[in-house]
Amino acid sequence: EEALPATFDLRRRRDRASLAMVIAVDRSGSMSMPVRPGVTKLDVANEAAAQSAMLLSANDRVGVEHVDTEPFWTLPMTSVTDPAAVAATIHHATQGGGGIYVDAALIAGYDALRREETQLKHLLLFSDGDDSEEMTQSRALVGQALRDGITTSIVSMGRGVYTPELEQLSRLGG
Repeated sequence: EEALPATFDLRRRRDRASLAMVIAVDRSGSMSMPVRPGVTKLDVANEAAAQSAMLLSANDRVGVEHVDTEPFWTLPMTSVTDPAAVAATIHHATQGGGGIYVDAALIAGYDALRREETQLKHLLLFSDGDDSEEMTQSRALVGQALRDGITTSIVSMGRGVYTPELEQLSRLGG
């Protein structure tokens, strides 16, 4: 943004559609892997999730789920009246255990989004490319969500054996 003659300050735009977003973050045991000294994959995912939430405005709603073998709602769906508080809540999320069950993350996130009455709905998932498990229904879930008007983005944390499937799911999610 600093290099361009334009800004990306979405919070100040009043002419854009309202958005409901679920941010799902892998908190499985593998996310404790360091990416550099003193910084884990979970730290990086939480920071990316927090920065994503900071782009939202008071017209938007957000929910944050941290997921291992089951979803844990770090922040239930709420209006984004204080983006800094949302970011702080995300930063305080801690490690879980096991692997991430992607199907469970998607089911919980899509269920929450289907109850929202915004113009746009989006699910953003940060998942370990080395340890994404339980994806037997994921393609069907992402496809149905898109037909229901919910788009999906998935960020693979690291390039691992599951990265190609996570990328495919993101493409299927529009």
